[in-house]
Amino acid sequence: MQNGDDMAARVHLIGQHSLKNRRIGQRFHRKSMHPFSLLLAYCITFFSLISGSTVDNVTELYEDQYVDWEFEPRVWSDEAIELVEENGFQEEQTVTLEDDADQSQSVENPRQKHHFVGPNINLRQHTANEECNQFRVDSREAVICDRDRCDKLDFEWPTFDNQIALIETTQHGMRFHRVDYAFSSNLSRHQKVSNQVKSKKPANLDIFELFKPKPQPSTVQPITGPNDASTNGETSTLAPVSTTKSPRDYQRESIDTNATQLIATLRLDTGRRKQTMIGFGGALSDSTCRNIKSLSPDMARSLMEDYYGERGIKYNIVRMSIGSSDFSTTPYTNNDKLETKTATDDDDLEMNNFRMTEEDYQFKLPIARQAIATSRQELKFFASLWSPPTWMKNNSHIVHGYLKGDVYGPYYKALAELMIKWLEAYRRNGLDFWAVTGLNEPVTGVKPFIFHNSLGISRDDYVTFFKLYLGPMMARRGFQNVKLLMLDDNKGYAPNWVKAMLEDPEASKYISGVAFHWYMNDEYENLNFISKLYPDKFIISSEACNGFLPFQTKPLPGNWDRGTAYMLDIIKMIQKNAAAWVDWNMALDLTGGPSWANNLLDAAIIVNGKRDEYYKSPMFYAMGHFSRFVAPNSTRLDHRLANARFDYPFEAVAFHNQRGYIIVVALNANRHQVPLRIVVDKQPVRVVPLRSNSFNTIVFKWKGKSSYI
Repeated sequence: MQNGDDMAARVHLIGQHSLKNRRIGQRFHRKSMHPFSLLLAYCITFFSLISGSTVDNVTELYEDQYVDWEFEPRVWSDEAIELVEENGFQEEQTVTLEDDADQSQSVENPRQKHHFVGPNINLRQHTANEECNQFRVDSREAVICDRDRCDKLDFEWPTFDNQIALIETTQHGMRFHRVDYAFSSNLSRHQKVSNQVKSKKPANLDIFELFKPKPQPSTVQPITGPNDASTNGETSTLAPVSTTKSPRDYQRESIDTNATQLIATLRLDTGRRKQTMIGFGGALSDSTCRNIKSLSPDMARSLMEDYYGERGIKYNIVRMSIGSSDFSTTPYTNNDKLETKTATDDDDLEMNNFRMTEEDYQFKLPIARQAIATSRQELKFFASLWSPPTWMKNNSHIVHGYLKGDVYGPYYKALAELMIKWLEAYRRNGLDFWAVTGLNEPVTGVKPFIFHNSLGISRDDYVTFFKLYLGPMMARRGFQNVKLLMLDDNKGYAPNWVKAMLEDPEASKYISGVAFHWYMNDEYENLNFISKLYPDKFIISSEACNGFLPFQTKPLPGNWDRGTAYMLDIIKMIQKNAAAWVDWNMALDLTGGPSWANNLLDAAIIVNGKRDEYYKSPMFYAMGHFSRFVAPNSTRLDHRLANARFDYPFEAVAFHNQRGYIIVVALNANRHQVPLRIVVDKQPVRVVPLRSNSFNTIVFKWKGKSSYI
């Protein structure tokens, strides 16, 4: 008989391995809400458990597929290296950036020395950031922050017009590692250089063609997809696609690693702007606040600096709960005094007994104030209600249930009164809110097998609640500038719920935006109509987390795949015009809680209060590659990504900020290096090599046509 920990380990590893052929970012949780998929995973797990296979065998299978990929990086062709080596492009100019660290440390520390190189591809092999104090757990790497050391991000924006900064985080240990490049010289210069190298090279050789490895004998035939090279006159060399066309024609299939390596091309058009970004952030849930306060004052300040400070990832959005959520130590609301009474005439419909709780005064408000004190930018707070007091519900319970009576009765008005009383109380304590969502996951209140704070409400009653109560009452009570966000639930409900709300003019006039959760991750197409039909409404992703399915290990410090899932979802949501992306719990303990509902999860930072330290997972760095560099009011640029069909996701998105910089954020989830050619307004900028299994941010100043191109 095995103990509970061994059994849990077997369940997790078998469940992961059973779906090992699914792509990164989709593995085990994307499309996972489909009942058949979930049932299949459970069945595979059950039969694997009763088959008698050992944990070690399962671990071996799992690690063979996902852990410790020791693949050699794809190298450049001999012609490319020969060209840059024989023509004196290997000189490096050292650019010393200001740093708070000790300047007497070795110059090999990438914190102290950054390499600004000429037009060649930088062939130098860089090591991981030496400021990172990392530990390995089952081949997963997490960064330890304790009293002795914690990695901080000291970033200086490129100061030269032709300077490109690449910030990279990799599976094998690099965290916000920086390499500096220069713009490529104009192509005519490269053509002249190529004539001087060897006579066998043609005089009109395109420099970008040199960065492809030599072709190997292969039966692979070129194909062109509708979203790929066909719009640019380029050809993708891939493994043959299936002759049976699915609804997603030209889907990515396995690459032949012996075939010509593609240079992915990202074409940006600064004349075509998309949405203006609001920002990025996370939730100061009750559990997050408790975990932060479990640290010593110095370590708590360090954690807050990591999230909000100038040497951190600079979150600017904060989500908080009105009353309790599933991530509280106990279920409570701000008017629980009469919860044991059932007579209608005893119910406090005017919310006269509203009161702030210990959680508000001891945890939420102090941590929120610390966030404001740490940040140098304006923080946008928004609030969500999980459940009203039980005396307002027909089942007299914090889980599930509906409000008593119908939507025209007194309880819906009382619900709006409860939310406004909470906003007023926080305003009196010095905290104003940027936005409020109508209700956290209104559909969850009617879902079986989900046991945490919730309230069910029909779509039509939800629309009526906004237009008769919440909207006009907030306007009358001085909160007319607080934005109202609808839905706050999964993307799959968008077509029915959003259209019903926004096509009602009396309700739509109170709505500023639509908030989505990520738990139905393949439903991105459901968002296409929002920006097209309702351009005055913004989109935000208001909640995301990992480890939410049964049998998944909850906290997995250092798990790379979970960071990749975040990175992929952020990019895809922004491509669908999302203006903000907000994480769920910012800090959980070693169990993935605390949670009164035992709904344990993973988080970007895991706190070990007993050791007075915390651990940063790849999810933290995935968030940072956006939040640290994409400032509020940056605009997304229209882009086309060509020749980017690989075995695993390769995605990118680009922005232009108010300081004149272009910021490209790219995910390479493949096991090999991918060169990314950046073209802005039809002018080639540079080929930047992106390491295998990496998160990347590329920053450069753009002034239009310049002498460097």
